[in-house]
Amino acid sequence: MPKSLCLMILVAACSSPSNDTGNACTPGKQEACACPGGAAGVQVCKTDGSGLEACQCGPDDGDTSQSDGDATPGPSSDVHAEVPDVESPGDTAAGPEVLFTEDTKLPADIVPSESCQPCANGPVKGLVCAPSEQHFITGASVTIDAIGCDGEPVHLVTKSKPDGGYYFPEVPCGTHHVNVKSGSFEISYVIQVEPVTGTDITGAAKKQCFKAQGVPIAVFWGQWDEQGGILESLGFDYEFFYFKDDFFNDVPPDEIEAVQVLRDPIKLAAYKILFFNCASAPLEWVHGFPEIKQNLADFVYNGGSIYASDLSWAYIEAAFPNAIDFYGADDLPSSPGATAGPQHADGHQTVPATIVDPDLIDYVGASVFSAEYGPGPLILVDSPGTGAVEHVRGLVQTDEDTGILQPPKKVVGPLVVTFKPSANSGTLVYTTFHNDEQADELMTKILDYLVFKL
Repeated sequence: MPKSLCLMILVAACSSPSNDTGNACTPGKQEACACPGGAAGVQVCKTDGSGLEACQCGPDDGDTSQSDGDATPGPSSDVHAEVPDVESPGDTAAGPEVLFTEDTKLPADIVPSESCQPCANGPVKGLVCAPSEQHFITGASVTIDAIGCDGEPVHLVTKSKPDGGYYFPEVPCGTHHVNVKSGSFEISYVIQVEPVTGTDITGAAKKQCFKAQGVPIAVFWGQWDEQGGILESLGFDYEFFYFKDDFFNDVPPDEIEAVQVLRDPIKLAAYKILFFNCASAPLEWVHGFPEIKQNLADFVYNGGSIYASDLSWAYIEAAFPNAIDFYGADDLPSSPGATAGPQHADGHQTVPATIVDPDLIDYVGASVFSAEYGPGPLILVDSPGTGAVEHVRGLVQTDEDTGILQPPKKVVGPLVVTFKPSANSGTLVYTTFHNDEQADELMTKILDYLVFKL
């Protein structure tokens, strides 16, 4: 059914019954109406009760003249009314938090719930998903801004479940805004809530997913890792800085585009997330261009996020030296010609790993798995720094010489760490392993989970 027709049916269903005075409508009464593009507007009953004014599709500025149809629409979405069922897709015992004050500011195009007669609450359920529409996100913040049946502003808050589902048991009927946010990713859309029966937007044709180009992302090439593959599976677009040929042909670093971006805070600010594949270039670059250290720190403090693995530890150590305590001497080596850091983990080993993040356990459905370490040695982490969070830890065989008669030394250390230097900053994600060697479904879900921490 076309959106405009669907909305017309909704308007008819929610219209007030005829009054006893013989008027066509109650003077001053507001009714929902359809606008171009499927958005919702408002009609006001004329002062003599003879009929409704023209549909107002723009923000309420006190002008009751006829709309010319060119008003700017709100966030792109469908207005949904079909409700196959209202069962929650997850645990809903606690329900959403309800917050409202007299000072709460609501978007200008919200239609007061008085347009639903009689006003009543209805449930809302939906999904939080990646652009691929096949990957669902846990722990996303979901809010609904509404106007209650008594005219009070209502701000509803909940989080998505491990299956990506969210559920509000009671939302005032009417046209309302939904905002979904997870890390740097955010989407807003409009829903039409029916009294009692509510609204279900979990269906294939109805669910609202994050957009492929919603967040500007840069991926930096490395000798190991294929982090672009994670993003492609999720359906995100990104810009790839490929410098393999330049690197191995000894092109001066300051002539490499990737270096130019890292050295220029304005170019860096064009992105919201940086992915650093494991590479031997970072140590050389942070030594050769000290401004990279400050630029990356400023990038994160200003809300940008970074995902780095293994040898790209140098970026994190340079910008945030206290974020992670790397095993052994974790200061940056004094010269770019030194070994690329505290490489104390043997390569080509299978590491028994334990997930210590309860939300991640719920999301992947397991607490133990095997992490594959490829060509080594790899960077080994001793412990997260102050304010950092350990998500996964493992029993790692080191490359330390313990003598011919001694078994290889093994230590327990973090495999995945996140760090958020301030409440308003972006987030650092660091993994000791390479993602391209982790082919199983469980590890794929772990990596997907980490992307939405950024």
